[in-house]
Amino acid sequence: LVSTGQQPTPHPGEKDGSFLQALWEKASRGGTPEEFEAVVAADSYRTRRMLAHWVEQGALKIRGKE
Repeated sequence: LVSTGQQPTPHPGEKDGSFLQALWEKASRGGTPEEFEAVVAADSYRTRRMLAHWVEQGALKIRGKE
């Protein structure tokens, strides 16, 4: 995943701002969901739900897919 430069928004069901900030700091630099899960203290469902939300909204994109 890589950042598109678009501002991310939180998933409606996610209220933990610290989690969102920590995950976005890692995700916006690029990498894989597995790498983010290893460094952000949260379960994989929460992490991947946010990553999917950011891909769907356009803040992240899958590397190599335009």
